[in-house]
Amino acid sequence: MDIHFACTQCGKCCQNLRLPLTIDEAKSWLDAGHDLQLLSEASPWSVEPEADDLPALHKRRHSFSGMSGLLPVRVTAYLSANIGGRCTHLQSDMNCSIYDRRPLVCRVYPAEINPFRRLETKDKLCPPEAWEPRNPLLQTAASLVPANVRAAVLRAREANVADAPAKQRLSAALGFDRAAVFGEGFVLYSPDRQALTAALSWATASAENQLDIRSWQLVSPRQTTLDALASTSALVEQPPNVTAAPYEYLGTGSDT
Repeated sequence: MDIHFACTQCGKCCQNLRLPLTIDEAKSWLDAGHDLQLLSEASPWSVEPEADDLPALHKRRHSFSGMSGLLPVRVTAYLSANIGGRCTHLQSDMNCSIYDRRPLVCRVYPAEINPFRRLETKDKLCPPEAWEPRNPLLQTAASLVPANVRAAVLRAREANVADAPAKQRLSAALGFDRAAVFGEGFVLYSPDRQALTAALSWATASAENQLDIRSWQLVSPRQTTLDALASTSALVEQPPNVTAAPYEYLGTGSDT
């Protein structure tokens, strides 16, 4: 199905959001004096996927390996700007003050970065008039149409893959060792800005910078999930209390 789109500058996509950033974007965000959070999710990974299991191979490429007790896992970590209310870069005229250097995820929206996630207009924040057939063609059944959007999607996918090893080192440097079970939610970690800046600098300085990775705790609110994972000798726990720093639990699944 063809999808037509034109931005109405309503500003809804620039308010009350968690903005996933690449490592380079995260450094710039921190340098500008903003805070960042880490989010994580993990999947049991006892066997490698077959060559024709494209969704699993996609997940493997933008995650990193770890252990939860005796269970091999793949951990996906995200660097995210938690924006409550209006983004600081959204001006009164609803234009972006950093439009020419805005994050890739902003350049892509409302398209999807994940090649296995279908664009559903009902899931987007844009008003109905943004999707009218008279608007420019955004996507056909086969592909995205605008060249600039295709390029931004490709860059975002490449960054997700390239950043994964550094995110593993970053997690180790910060002692971040908890992850939600994939599809159930995220574990959220809010480190001190200075500590995060220093750890990020160390993690990206050299691929030879390594720390011992502690075994990952898998977090789930579902007793059936906890029981199934415990039977594999994984380390499991219920979601931490949101008032018990440094972790929070967000019960929202993802397949980014």
